[in-house]
Amino acid sequence: FGGSNSGGISTTNSFGTNFRDKWGKRVSVYGSYSYNHKNTSQVQNTNTQSFYVTNSYINNQDLDALTIGDSHRATFNLEYQVDSFNYLKISPSYNYSGSNANSYTIFDYKRPDSTKTSDGSNKNLTHSNAPNLAATILYNHKFRKRGRNFSASVPLGNSESSSTQDIANLNYQYIAPFIGPFNTFQYLDQANTNHNYGVRFTYSEPLSKTRSLDLSYSHNLSYARNNKQTYNVDSTTQVKTYNNFLSNDYENNFYNNRMGLSLRTTTKKYNYTLGISVQPVDLKGRSITKDSSYNTISRVNIFPIARAVYNFSMTKSLIFSYSVNATQPSFSQLQPLQDFSNPQIATACHPDLKPAITININFIFNIFNFTPWNVLFPNLNFSTIYNQIV
Repeated sequence: FGGSNSGGISTTNSFGTNFRDKWGKRVSVYGSYSYNHKNTSQVQNTNTQSFYVTNSYINNQDLDALTIGDSHRATFNLEYQVDSFNYLKISPSYNYSGSNANSYTIFDYKRPDSTKTSDGSNKNLTHSNAPNLAATILYNHKFRKRGRNFSASVPLGNSESSSTQDIANLNYQYIAPFIGPFNTFQYLDQANTNHNYGVRFTYSEPLSKTRSLDLSYSHNLSYARNNKQTYNVDSTTQVKTYNNFLSNDYENNFYNNRMGLSLRTTTKKYNYTLGISVQPVDLKGRSITKDSSYNTISRVNIFPIARAVYNFSMTKSLIFSYSVNATQPSFSQLQPLQDFSNPQIATACHPDLKPAITININFIFNIFNFTPWNVLFPNLNFSTIYNQIV
């Protein structure tokens, strides 16, 4: 509905190239470039039933959509082996993607007794493009004591995206309170800006031949700005009128600090890591258009760290991992606006959304058989999310 192309039949054409070279004895450089062109055609029929306190509705949708997209990706890596104890790596990358999408949906709503409550169509023409520039700087230092190690990394990123949507929604209501046609013609113009930076430090101190103490600290800032402009369109003259109620220029900052302490044990037969992580997070939002700020959301999350690997033999191993992460809401989920571009599925977002907490528990059993080259990876995964945004 509304141009979602998660399925369909795709035709892809792509090519790429890569290179590698050495600049002297200590410097290595390598990189790649790839281009991808993709056409996706989708024909889909969906039938759903929604239950409410006093009644239920059956919704039937027929979707016909076509999306044409192009993408470019370029990477470069420079590795500098300063000496036996120091290593530096710089990795910039550039990505660009653009697409044109055309979707058309016919729908109707009925009660269980087949009484039609509404029907109509939704047409959506979308054009979008998104350049993305990123870089990572990594430094590693090995001390003279075996197993003692320090590393620092700095990830940087900047991305922009823009999109326009030309939407025509034709809807006829057969029951009160809105009997008759209820048509919506809108033009949406969105410009998004995102940038992020971070620093991460890790230090390992050997306690014995098989055991080490790992310390880590990271700080990340993610900034997002979404300028959404909505226009009502006259279906006859195509004149656009700015809709202030459905438009807003909004920005938010997500601060994420994480401190970790863990004990790592490594032997020939098994290895495991046990520890704890503390993650304070702050989420701040502000409407530039309406010159208003929203309540800062601050939380301190304490997460356990657990990972274990047991090697039954050279060809069989069992891996267990337990991880917890906090994920910030996206700008589109925080933007304090209602979206009526599709009246059948009107949505509203909220600037006070909490970060989502995701817990993952994973078991992997690896079986290798090198003679006939058979590999088996049974995987059992459990995941749960607190404060999930839906």
